[in-house]
Amino acid sequence: MRITHAIVLFVFLGIATTVPMTQLSAQESAATRAKISKLQQGLLGAWEITGSPGNTNEPEVDAELKFWGLSHFAVTKRNATTGDIDYHHMGTYTLDGDQYVETVTFAIGDTEQLIGKSFTFRIEVDGDTYIQHGVGNPYTQQWKRLRPVGAPKATPEPAVDETDKLLEVPAEASNTELLTFMDRARRMTPTQRDAAGVRLHAQKVFGAILKAADIVIARGESEDDLVSAITKKFDALTILVNYDPTVEPQLAQLIEQYCEDERPAIAMVAVGQSLRSKSKDLRNATPDTAQAISDEVVAFLDRFGASKATYAPIASVASAIGYSDQKEIAAELHEKLAPYFLNAEDDSLHRYAGRMQGTARRLRLLDHEMELTGTMADGSAFDWADYRGKVVLVDFWASWCGPCISEIPNMKKNLERYAVKGFTIVGINMDSTRAPFEKSIEQHDISWANIVSEEEGHTGWDAPMAVHYGVSGIPTAILVDQQGKVVSLNARGRELDKQLVALLGEPADEKDSVEKPDDKDDDKDDE
Repeated sequence: MRITHAIVLFVFLGIATTVPMTQLSAQESAATRAKISKLQQGLLGAWEITGSPGNTNEPEVDAELKFWGLSHFAVTKRNATTGDIDYHHMGTYTLDGDQYVETVTFAIGDTEQLIGKSFTFRIEVDGDTYIQHGVGNPYTQQWKRLRPVGAPKATPEPAVDETDKLLEVPAEASNTELLTFMDRARRMTPTQRDAAGVRLHAQKVFGAILKAADIVIARGESEDDLVSAITKKFDALTILVNYDPTVEPQLAQLIEQYCEDERPAIAMVAVGQSLRSKSKDLRNATPDTAQAISDEVVAFLDRFGASKATYAPIASVASAIGYSDQKEIAAELHEKLAPYFLNAEDDSLHRYAGRMQGTARRLRLLDHEMELTGTMADGSAFDWADYRGKVVLVDFWASWCGPCISEIPNMKKNLERYAVKGFTIVGINMDSTRAPFEKSIEQHDISWANIVSEEEGHTGWDAPMAVHYGVSGIPTAILVDQQGKVVSLNARGRELDKQLVALLGEPADEKDSVEKPDDKDDDKDDE
């Protein structure tokens, strides 16, 4: 499943720990505490995603964010048609100046894999607008307060906790009804949102799912139902272990029980779960650890073959290794995996092979030259050689991508500061049609060059350069130095600022670098 940074992961706001007051004077400490208090008070309440600063395009999904108690947050996304919860997660945060780190402590739905993870952001709160900028991660969004400051509060309905009643397992129900019950239980949200309430809710929900799954497993009536029930039991234990560590042996026992099952579909679920569990600890992997897990992934495909079901766990592991320092091992793994999908009987799997080959190519870009070809927005051929001798930010983006749009002000700021020193930008647009691209260019006054593909079957995620470099999440910002070699694969926010100082020195005076309106060449779009 392709995940766009802007859309799925935007909900994980970050907040850093308290300021070390012993290192500050009393006056500085008081000022810092006052600033933190003001930000905390400003965050309180409910917010809805709007995309990014100045972006009038509708975000791809709707979500509601809530802050309460000066240390807790929750995000809920419901299906616009059915009203069912697509995902819900919550956790705690602490504040350090204008930065914060939040830790996800509970999640259901599509965001369960981030339980226990923390994310850091720099934040801005201006009345009814809240903007978060990823620090060490690519997630940046803008939110709007659901109830504007000064508006009267609605009288809330008294909370009614019907969890116990709704989680009564229908033991005499059919397998289909039990599987539906498990899906419905996972979408239930806690009524008490403090740590104790969340923990109790998780124990009730996933305890009920485990009980229902065991009924289906004990019946053994249908292999399809058995696979579904075992999968749901794995999912429930994986989440529950975050609230009740005593169930960890059950998870390990379940993996061991089914890893060598004579039924391939069931064994595949167990081995895939084992791989997923190992991917959580790979960000700081040593070469030996990364290589060992890589070998396990290849053995997994040797045993079970390429399919959409096997792609999910191997993609999780390969991606995790790619985010570590072991990028060559990750690149080699992607190259090894590609032929399995290229030679699969299911034609729909072939595209995964191209992505994997492209990802390997991108992971090897550091300290190497980057290839760039295509057609410019005006129809002329793009000439990469014209940019040699300059520092170039290659930005994969789309008009619908909130974080992409949110980064534009920072890109413009750096272009103003460093253009005279040889910094420029090349965009790789990934819109599916021309109209939203042109609207965004005009709306955000984007002056730099853009490579655009309008060939049928080669737009959006299938844009030639996106496929060539295995880009499956945007924004992807790659910085190239004066010799044409890549120096950063994540040149956004402060990372871009830092890299430009290293390559070009301190920025030029604004009077020297900022273009005057009368001097602006409307026909130039590369600076």
